[in-house]
Amino acid sequence: MAADLAVRPVATFRGLRHVPLVALSHNSLFPSLEIWADGVALRIIRRHRLRFEDIEAVDLRWRLAHQITFIPRKGPWTFSANFLDRTTARRVLAALDTGNVALTQRARDFLQDDPEH
Repeated sequence: MAADLAVRPVATFRGLRHVPLVALSHNSLFPSLEIWADGVALRIIRRHRLRFEDIEAVDLRWRLAHQITFIPRKGPWTFSANFLDRTTARRVLAALDTGNVALTQRARDFLQDDPEH
C-alpha cells in the first residue's frame, strides 16, 4: 500500500518544543515525508509516525527553506521537513489540510496564497 503523498525534503529535523533553532537530530542524506490517510511518517534518524489526531498543529516558517514543523500534542519533540520548492511545500500543506490537521495562521496564509488551492 502506497502513501497518499510521498515527498523528499531537503532535510528533516527533530527539535524541542519552544526552542525553534535547535535541532537534536537531522537527516540530509535520506530524509522522507509520507502522508497517509490517517497520519504522517517522517524519516530523521529513524522513522517517526504521527496520527493526525496526535498532531496539535503544523507550522510553516522560512529558514533558508520552507520549513514545515509538526507539533505533537504530547511530548517535548517537534519534527520538521524543509523544502526548497514552494510547490512541494504547498502540496504537503494541502494534503494535511485535507486530513483536517490544524494549520497555524502562517501555514494557512502560505497555502491560501496558492491560486490552485
